[in-house]
Amino acid sequence: MPIAVLCPTHGPFESRMFRSKRGGTVQLLNNLEGCPRCGRLSPVIDGTYAFDERGIATALSAPAWSIDALRAIQEPLRLVATKLADPAVADDAAERIVERVVEMLEKRDAATAAAMRASTKGKPRSKVLAVVMAMLVAIGAVVDLHDAGEIAGDVGAAIADVFDDRKASSD
Repeated sequence: MPIAVLCPTHGPFESRMFRSKRGGTVQLLNNLEGCPRCGRLSPVIDGTYAFDERGIATALSAPAWSIDALRAIQEPLRLVATKLADPAVADDAAERIVERVVEMLEKRDAATAAAMRASTKGKPRSKVLAVVMAMLVAIGAVVDLHDAGEIAGDVGAAIADVFDDRKASSD
């Protein structure tokens, strides 16, 4: 996944500044990058990223608002997947069903909406369903990892509290 930058005018775009071919982990905080369309300085999505040897970044942590944005698109995608799972849905109807989600996604992320439109336009229902399911799996993985990280932090704090209490009572 590329590191995203969010132009207030043109929406998200792929960072051209933050790439790595060597692997490793990087934490990004309060970085700006110029939008390729208008040049406006735009915030790079804060977070901790791990790069593999191919330069692919995986978000290890991300701001809550980006997770909330993913959650906002999850339910409409689930509804679309449910409709597309019906074999009685014709191929042209499948394209129209997906187009509603694409239009909603366009407001948040024009590039992802364009990619979804390109990968579903003129395709049979089964292929459209596969694209929607792949998006649901990817979004679900990011949201689940974020939620697991938050829970792990809470569990870790609770365990530390227990051991601090035991230490204090044994002193």
